[in-house]
Order: sequence, then C-alpha cells, then structure tokens
Amino acid sequence: MMDDRLAAERDDRLSPRLRSLHRTPSAHLPRIVAEIETYWRLAMAPYWDRIRSVLEADIFHRGRQMAERGTAQVLQELHHTVRWDGGSLQLVQRYCDITRSGLSAAGVSQHLTALRMAGLTSAHRVGRSVLYARTGLADALLTAHT
Repeated sequence: MMDDRLAAERDDRLSPRLRSLHRTPSAHLPRIVAEIETYWRLAMAPYWDRIRSVLEADIFHRGRQMAERGTAQVLQELHHTVRWDGGSLQLVQRYCDITRSGLSAAGVSQHLTALRMAGLTSAHRVGRSVLYARTGLADALLTAHT
C-alpha cells in the first residue's frame, strides 16, 4: 500500500515524457541508444584519443603514488576540496577563488585565450563552466623542457 502511494506520488512529479519512459523503458530503449551514440560521435569521439591518453597517464601516475606513499597521501593530494581525515574521505565546499593567483578574472581569461589561440589549450564547455586542457602541442613543449 505504501509502495503504491510512493509510486503514485513519484509519477505525479514526472513529466508525461518521463512518465512514459518510466512505465515502458524497453519501448524507448532504441531511441535512447541512438541519442547516446550521436552524443558519442559528436562530443566524445573527436577527443577520445586525447582523453584516453590523459586518463591512462593519470591512472599510472596515481598508481605509482599509491605504491610509493600510500592511499591516504594520494587521496589527500587529489584536489584542494578533498581531504583525507582519520580514515574518511571528506569533500570541502567548492568555491572559485582566482584571487589566490593574484590575477583578476579578466586577466585569467586573457591568458587562457592567448594559450588557446596559440594551440596550447583547448576549451570545452560543461554546463556553465569552461574547462581547459593542454593540447598535444603543449605536452610536447613541456616534455622537451623537462
């Protein structure tokens, strides 16, 4: 009885399209698969070689760190919003503080634009954020100097 009431309440909150998907998922599966394949082809496939090489390098790097310094140290160094504290992983509230670099938002934007125009970074929009990644050219230049 309680399950029926919860299901009815959930169904009331869903749009007609989502309600249909929830009730008969197999009828919608071919279209969902086609949409995912289209997304892959347009958004991921052109960048996959680069994404894969970065992921593989990161896995190798983190694995070596873990072997040399232990799990706690690797988790502590993931990001400034991640903390390893007494056996538990904690996520600290995220915030954007570009003032730590001593640059204004406009200054950061100018630098990133110059790097992108020089072919050293690529920009990828994710929601309201733009993520920048080094290009192969940037990696080659950095490798040549290390």
